[in-house]
Amino acid sequence: MPEIFLQSYLRILKMAKGDFSTVVKQKNNNIDKFINDAKVDGYDSFESSNERRGKYMVDKNTGKKILLGGKVLEVPLNASEFELLKKAAKNSGLPVATYVRSNALLSAKKLLNID
Repeated sequence: MPEIFLQSYLRILKMAKGDFSTVVKQKNNNIDKFINDAKVDGYDSFESSNERRGKYMVDKNTGKKILLGGKVLEVPLNASEFELLKKAAKNSGLPVATYVRSNALLSAKKLLNID
């Protein structure tokens, strides 16, 4: 009788601790497809709104500049235009550059009927 009790106790103890021995991490068997589908900054065969912004970036490992597909624009504004944009950006909780970029993109998408 004590042996049956001990076996039951060990079984309950094992379940209480959680026997996750059958749970394994799923492996990506098609690693080549994963690598080819991965987005790399500066890769310009497709357009992506999530691509890194700017003209270039500096590689942390080599210190070399990597050219990106984006551009840096300078928009001449007079003082009153800039103050108006600063107030609007502050009210929306965004930096001025982000406010201008996001509203310009919204306007362009609306004009071109892009969702």
